[in-house]
Amino acid sequence: MPKSKAKTRPSPPAPPFTLVATSPVRSWPEEWDALRRQHPARRMASDTAEPLYCLPEAAIDLLARSHGQTSAILDASAEQAFLELCNAHHAVGCWCGRPVVFSLLTAPTPFPSADQLQALGWEPQEQLLIRRLTRESEESAVRLKGYVGWLLTEPAFLAQVRQLAERWRALPEGQRPVFPLGRLSPVPASLLPLAASPETAAFQADVRAFLDHWGLTQLATWDLPEPQGPLLPNPLPPGAPALPVHGVHLVLPLHYPLPGDDNLLRRVLEFQRQFAREQGLDESLAGLPHHRAYAEMFDVLHLEQSIRSRVAEHPPHGFVTRMEQALSAGLDISLAAVRQHRKAIAACQRGQRAQVRRLRPPIR
Repeated sequence: MPKSKAKTRPSPPAPPFTLVATSPVRSWPEEWDALRRQHPARRMASDTAEPLYCLPEAAIDLLARSHGQTSAILDASAEQAFLELCNAHHAVGCWCGRPVVFSLLTAPTPFPSADQLQALGWEPQEQLLIRRLTRESEESAVRLKGYVGWLLTEPAFLAQVRQLAERWRALPEGQRPVFPLGRLSPVPASLLPLAASPETAAFQADVRAFLDHWGLTQLATWDLPEPQGPLLPNPLPPGAPALPVHGVHLVLPLHYPLPGDDNLLRRVLEFQRQFAREQGLDESLAGLPHHRAYAEMFDVLHLEQSIRSRVAEHPPHGFVTRMEQALSAGLDISLAAVRQHRKAIAACQRGQRAQVRRLRPPIR
């Protein structure tokens, strides 16, 4: 009599995995609503037509104090609470009830100490490598930030942004693409699965052309353009929607070193100037030799606009002086540098960039 086959028991189900939160789980909508209820009299109590950006603590402290016969310009408790909310969510402001994220305005994460890296098992050579890569990343961020400063002082760019903003506002609210505006910006979820209107489709096509023309990845808001960085090497496949058409595309053989080759660097710069001319862009953009100055100009411009959004149409007496002092304190630069940057910003926005001596391209 044949032996019966032993029945195999099914293996017991694997125990479900557990996620352990090492920090509090935060919700922007809930915390934002709580902030609005806590400070109902402030501008942040309603969803405004323009973004509301947080202010640095040093600027808050200065503007929240009375000065002579001039009363305080803002409410310290409300501004401090808003700053803490933004910092907790790595945001720089709020627009239409949603956080505004823009990495070029947020402080980088503090670098671990040597003891911390050693405790994690990092070898000395690895520590040196990560420090070098961090420095290079910081330098790249300054260059990108400088380009934002150049853009926000370029009359042609500002005019095109205003035109896009007017067209966006003219679209029905349910048809407006959601920010940040990128090459593939979605329409509101309430509209899906309906198709976008011809006007919305045309607007999105023009946004893609605008981003390509100015070398951007997206618009975080109308006044926070996010620039395209270098792709070395380019990880994107041919035809990818994110593949930029702006800039000079350079194929560099593995055997040909770029650093230190002055002749090749001059040729690349000339190609950049030629591309700028062909695109109708100011040649001062090529290589952006004064990127650090433009980065500081962007900081001044952004913080000034953020402060001005707190006051009424008729600022109090002595407002400009108080504002410049807040810019100096908030950005940790001298008052003379603040005034120098503000003059340069005004001249560039009037179309007089070439007249600002310290921003002129070097003679090569």
